[in-house]
Amino acid sequence: MKAGFAVLLTLFLLPSHPARAAPLERLAALADALAGVRQLSIAGMRIAREEGPGFVLSGLELQLPDRSEPAYRLRIAKFAEDAKRPRLAPLRLDLIATPSGPEMRVSGSITVPDTAVRIRLEGEQDMARGRGLLRVDSGRIRFLPGGLQPSDLFPAFGNLLEEVQGSVGFLARLQWGERSRQLAELTIHDLSFLLAGVPVSGLRTSIAFDRLLPPSTLPAQEITISRIGTGLPLEQGRILFALSEGTRLAVARMVFSLAGGELRALPFTLDLARPEVLVTLEARGLALETLLAHAGLPGLRGEGTLDGRLAARISRAAVILEEGRLAARGPGRLRYRPETPPPVSDPQMLLLLQAIRNFHFTRLEASVEGNLLDELRVTIGLSGSNPDFYEGYPVALNVTFEGPLGALLGSGIRAYRLPAEIERRLRKKAR
Repeated sequence: MKAGFAVLLTLFLLPSHPARAAPLERLAALADALAGVRQLSIAGMRIAREEGPGFVLSGLELQLPDRSEPAYRLRIAKFAEDAKRPRLAPLRLDLIATPSGPEMRVSGSITVPDTAVRIRLEGEQDMARGRGLLRVDSGRIRFLPGGLQPSDLFPAFGNLLEEVQGSVGFLARLQWGERSRQLAELTIHDLSFLLAGVPVSGLRTSIAFDRLLPPSTLPAQEITISRIGTGLPLEQGRILFALSEGTRLAVARMVFSLAGGELRALPFTLDLARPEVLVTLEARGLALETLLAHAGLPGLRGEGTLDGRLAARISRAAVILEEGRLAARGPGRLRYRPETPPPVSDPQMLLLLQAIRNFHFTRLEASVEGNLLDELRVTIGLSGSNPDFYEGYPVALNVTFEGPLGALLGSGIRAYRLPAEIERRLRKKAR
């Protein structure tokens, strides 16, 4: 009985490192103390850990074998993390361990109460050689808006992910003894969701882990994403990455299609325990016509191709744009001809809008800096001429936006400047 009971609880309380076997000795001692006991029920108990939160168990029932029933049966009605903000939802465990010659065969399941989630467990332990194997299979866990959501399984997600639709599957093979290995695969099938209010669709991946505690993946894992955002979305995304030591995320490649061109991130590494990282994005071949079509200014059109670079320092507290520049590759054209011109009383703004009604630019560039979550400063520079405006007199314009991002997008141009000499000459010609 001693060995069988110890094996059963060993499979349930598998240590994070197979070499750390001290808890197994205590389990064996407990099994000795229970010699002759047929059934054991415990209303509740707490398991403390040296690091991190402990666990609370309730409704524990253990049935030991006899002549009529050679199997060990373990049932835990509720297994929950002892924390104010638990990472996992409470679980239910059912296990059966049956002696078979020199081996102990184990089967059972982990379920999430009030859901259809059922994770199957199968394993065996070679009693003589001290080696064993545990297989874990979640099947396909399906999410639907109004139905099961990730926050039902991982409460720490809160409202970060909403309206999740798609399915997720998990397979694992845990081996211990002479050769210890932890292999797993996480598969995501065509997932769509709102991430902090931003729509994401068509996320697919199959991530291979070579260790679970702490999590570590094989190199060059891939995620593909069909679309992020609306209006002017990121599309056809491809991300290559690797995770090590549970928190070190190394992104080797991240590229999306945007506005007829490409947006690519230079390789970067993020410490998930302390999420602060400098991400540099490079834009190539963006179509000005597509960008302006989503600028929120009716009647504004353009012709040209843009390239650029953006460096953003991302942390929990802020997203700081340290360097941002977008510039046209060569000459192009701007046209601003709204069906209903906006009311403008300021003569400088009136001159600007008249100039870009048919503006042939030789230079077009934009820069941005500031806190994306607070105050931004966006400057747009233009050089060129309008053949229909003051006889095609060449002008250089600088337009500056300042304020929160939402206000900038909602109200358009908030501040603007014309070089003093250009303004003086334009006013002189207007008399």
